[in-house]
Order: sequence, then structure tokens, then C-alpha cells
Amino acid sequence: MAEAKQELQVVSGPAEGSLKWYLEQPGYKSRFNQLLGERAPQFVASLINIAASQRAFQKVAPPSIIAAGAVAATLDLPIDKNFGFAWIIPYGGVAQFQIGYKGWVQLALRSGRYAGMNAVCVNAEALGGYDNIGDPLIKWEYLDETKPAVGYAFAWRLTNGFAKIVYWPKDKVEAHAKRYSQAYKAGKKDSPWFSDFDKMALKTLVTNAIRRWGIVSVDDRMQQALSRDQSAAIDIDAEPFYPDNDQDITSFVEERENGDQAEDLATTLRSQRAANGSQEYKAASVVGVPGEGLVTREEEPEETRDSSEEVPVAAPRAGTSMGTEEQREVLSGLFAEVVKLHGQAVATERLEMSTGRRQVEKVKAEKLGAGIDEMLRMKELKSGK
Repeated sequence: MAEAKQELQVVSGPAEGSLKWYLEQPGYKSRFNQLLGERAPQFVASLINIAASQRAFQKVAPPSIIAAGAVAATLDLPIDKNFGFAWIIPYGGVAQFQIGYKGWVQLALRSGRYAGMNAVCVNAEALGGYDNIGDPLIKWEYLDETKPAVGYAFAWRLTNGFAKIVYWPKDKVEAHAKRYSQAYKAGKKDSPWFSDFDKMALKTLVTNAIRRWGIVSVDDRMQQALSRDQSAAIDIDAEPFYPDNDQDITSFVEERENGDQAEDLATTLRSQRAANGSQEYKAASVVGVPGEGLVTREEEPEETRDSSEEVPVAAPRAGTSMGTEEQREVLSGLFAEVVKLHGQAVATERLEMSTGRRQVEKVKAEKLGAGIDEMLRMKELKSGK
């Protein structure tokens, strides 16, 4: 009876490769415990519920969902969509992290630099024109959520007494969405621009206002939030990229007063984005050792090799990089090892998620490095490193 019960428990556990299975792995589990402490189980449960709530998440690899959740956990923002602080959205096969306007308000207030703030939809009766320096005049007593919005306002006061109101007419928000959001331009109805336009409008207004007028210090979470909003990653420690351009990098230059600072930040982000598709693969990203490259082992005649011998995948050597065929050979060997560890289905899913192809020989040259990175992460996950 005891043996039967034990067998039943094994069978009823989470399927290997599922989101719940990944979240039970020591590496991911300890990361969320470090970030959230006693609140980690509740947060993880929310993450699982969110992934189960939309069929589109079935096309997203679990580590990408976990990566988006880790960003929310780092910023200490709840991900329940009913709260409106932050969302995890399936987009193009990855999980995109988005901060809601309530999340921006929360982060700003936590910084201790803001005495108060408010973001509202403005109906026609509540708009009273503009003052002599161009700031909007909002008739707060005439705000009515039951009437259609003609624009959106964000007001705040700093602890030093500085106060500001920023107003965007609805057509300005729509123009922004058309320019920066690929989902909006493509008419993707699962985008929050279509399912909840007012909330996206408020979020866009708040983020732009904070970038241009707010106080953002490198030592608070606001800076991290600005760089990770709208981002996605293939795994928890992978470089972020931006599958949609709801808040495109160019807006750092156009919307912030300090153009030099904005240009530096934009250049950095563009470099990060370009690195994800780089044709040259540096071994430091493979083995996690700064400044080290890859070498292959001494070539042996094929007939002298034991067919059962496991061929090691690259040892480090400083200052070298691999050509396309060498990278493809390494990826092929790693893929075979991941198949042994996790099974064909999981290995193929991770290959497709990181490179866009289900077969190693069809992976484009510029995606080989990303594929190698992903296969190595899968090996480390299994070995518990």
C-alpha cells in the first residue's frame, strides 16, 4: 500500500517542463524566497493563476513567465490584474512585463520624494482650458467616470513643494500608441491598448510625465522600473528585450528634458537590444566567466573515438570567439544533452523559444548564440548549479 501511495504521489506531481515544475526547482524557488520572503508562496500562486487564465500563455515558455514575475517581485508590485499595479502579458511567444499607472504611483510614493499624486480620465466638462504658462486647468469637482474621456491628467506634488499637472488629449495618446505600439498598429485585440485603453492611456501619461518632470535617482526602484517596463526575457537572468514598442527607446530622448542623459540611456538600451541578435557569440555569456572565450578539444580521428563517449562542449580560452559552423556544432551538442536531461519536447520548445526554430540546422546564424545560452541554462537548471 505504501509503495502504491508513493507511486501515486510521483504521478500526480507537476509535469516536467510545466510552469509549476520550473517554480519548484531550487534555483527559481530560492530566488523568489530571497526577493519576497514569507510572501513568496502567495506570489508564486498568483503567477501560476495568471498563466492559467489565458490560453495564449500556453505558447510562452515557463522561464519567460518566471522572468517577468521576477521583475514584478523585485519592484514589489502585485501582479493580480484586478489591482492594476503590474501585468504579465503573453506577447509573441514571450511574457512581457508592464507596469500599470497605479504601479508608477506606488513606486513614486515609496521613493519618499512625492507628497501626493493623482491620475484621472478627464471628461469634457472637467477641462477648463490652460493657465498663462500652459498648464491645464482641471475642474476636479466636474470629473465624472461615467462620461467618455476626452483626455487624461496626471498631477503631483513633491515634498519640496513643487507641483505639476500634465494633460494629454485623447488624440495625443492615440498618436503615441500608433507610433510606438506594434500591437496597436497591427490591431491585435489581445493588447491592453484595445482591452483597456483608458488604463493604458493613464499609464503612458504617468510614465512620460515622470520621465520628463519627475525625480528619478539611480539608487531607487524607479530607475529599474523605467528600464524594465514593457520588457521581456527568455529566462530570469537573461538580457531583457522589448517585444513591443509601447514605450519605445526613442521616447527617452524625446520626452526627457535632459537630452544628454536620455541619449546615454537610449544608447545603452539599444546596445542591449542589439546584443540579443549579435552574430558573434562570446564565451563569457556561455560559462559565466568574464573575459573568457571558447576552444574545442583536440581533434581526434573519428575511428579512434568511443561512440558512447560524451563529447565535452567547449572549454574556456581567453579572447576567442566562434564562427558560425563552430557555434552550430556546439549548439547541436548542447541540444542533444538537454534532450537527455529534459526530454525531446522540452528541448525543442526551448530551442524554438530562444531561436525561433525547432531544428538546430535551421537556426539562423545571428540566433546561434542565444540558442547556446538557453541550452546551457537548461543544463545548469537540471544539475542544480
